Amino acid sequence: AVNYAATQMFMLGVSEDSFEPETELTRAMAVTVLARLADADTSAYSEPAFSDVESGRYYTEAVGWARDNGITNGTDEEHFSPDETLTRQQLCAMVYRMQRGGEPGTRDCTFDDFDEISEYAKPAVSYLAGAGIINGMGNNKFEPKTAVTRAMLAQIIYKANF
Repeated sequence: AVNYAATQMFMLGVSEDSFEPETELTRAMAVTVLARLADADTSAYSEPAFSDVESGRYYTEAVGWARDNGITNGTDEEHFSPDETLTRQQLCAMVYRMQRGGEPGTRDCTFDDFDEISEYAKPAVSYLAGAGIINGMGNNKFEPKTAVTRAMLAQIIYKANF
């Protein structure tokens, strides 16, 4: 999965010879990768989409693209929280919105901690788990608020056939 994400240029290494699979993703890193997956032309998004997104950052254009394409709503109307660690439920919601082909709520989800998943993410987690794109973390737990690592995102990219 890491090899696929790297060779397809969806995810770049953190240096010339290091991928750092266990490094936790920030929200900014995630939307940057998602924009690459979509082969999005982000050039029209040089103006910050949220008050906490600065001009000229590596993620500025990707955040604008993600907002305008319904991939993210931010953490509230005015904030994206680019440096916040991305959670598993947030990633599922973003990937599900990118796929746009899923049928929300039509797949059974049997994670023991399903009730701990935020309402906005439940259809996404159900669909992605049912489609085999995301797995639990062991002991039949999804762990919705656990941070996403670079390796986890690479695995989702690989399984989702982007």
